Amino acid sequence: IVYRARIQLNEVLLQTGGHIPFDDLPSGLLILTAYNSKWVPLAERLVFVNKHDYALPVSLKADTLNTRPRAENSWEISIPGISLGNISVSVTDGLTSTQDFYSNNIISALLLTGELKGYVHRPGWYFSANNDSTRNALDLVMMTNGWRRYDIQELMKGNFPKLRFPPDDFASIRGTAYNATGKKNFRIPV
Repeated sequence: IVYRARIQLNEVLLQTGGHIPFDDLPSGLLILTAYNSKWVPLAERLVFVNKHDYALPVSLKADTLNTRPRAENSWEISIPGISLGNISVSVTDGLTSTQDFYSNNIISALLLTGELKGYVHRPGWYFSANNDSTRNALDLVMMTNGWRRYDIQELMKGNFPKLRFPPDDFASIRGTAYNATGKKNFRIPV
């Protein structure tokens, strides 16, 4: 739950107004659900928060560039203002057609198709531009694709879903930490 508020309906018109703070939300799917006092869903709507925070200003310097098949290439990727972080890179053929560019890519898979049920035609297109047509089309996708990963009644009873893919325990970091009183060994599962 990223935001929760009690709403008092106007009994004459059965309507209300308000503002949901989107400033601290990352890009991605957001489910807006209105519940009654017994936590029974009355209305639900998917929206896509698109703050364009999934792409960074990147500079690429080719240290070694070979065009022969299976030849070694070495690049340096610089991202201003970032010293640490988890970064995903998608390497594609620059000569591919725009049809292939609009197919599922790293951004559309992480933010859209990985979260929705059903087929989304050319999901990369929804992130190809920031104009009215792509924004309106993405909103239509939110209205036509179902999304329900939870049962609120079961969650209210404390019955949480079982993890299909538990966290990996095969990787860890080991080392020695020094403090004012001496040293201590540690192991951190990753």
